[in-house]
Amino acid sequence: MPDKKLILIAEEDKMQATLLAFRLRRNGYRVEQVSHGEAALKFLKNYNPDMIICGIEMPGLHTFDFLKLIRKKYTRDLPVVILTHESENRLHSKLFEAGATECITKPVDPSLFLDMVEVEMGSYQ
Repeated sequence: MPDKKLILIAEEDKMQATLLAFRLRRNGYRVEQVSHGEAALKFLKNYNPDMIICGIEMPGLHTFDFLKLIRKKYTRDLPVVILTHESENRLHSKLFEAGATECITKPVDPSLFLDMVEVEMGSYQ
């Protein structure tokens, strides 16, 4: 059996992160959850995830700064999905410019979420 893909969820809303992690684990992914920017950076020093899912309001590190740091370490091919609230949808184009590969609005539709993960993972080399 090939290694399971590793996904980092860096999300300030612990309930949202837990639900997403549960869905991902049920579908064969390894998942690490953190709730603030410092923990996400510490994780990235030691591991190379296959995807990052990040909340836009993560404490300790602004999302745009987090994207810049990720793009310095990883190529553009690493999927980085940003979770936003409907009121933040206006930021999507700026998030894409900063290095996000996808933006999805909370609350996340579970069935669409898994489809999005599969699509994003398919584009990861």
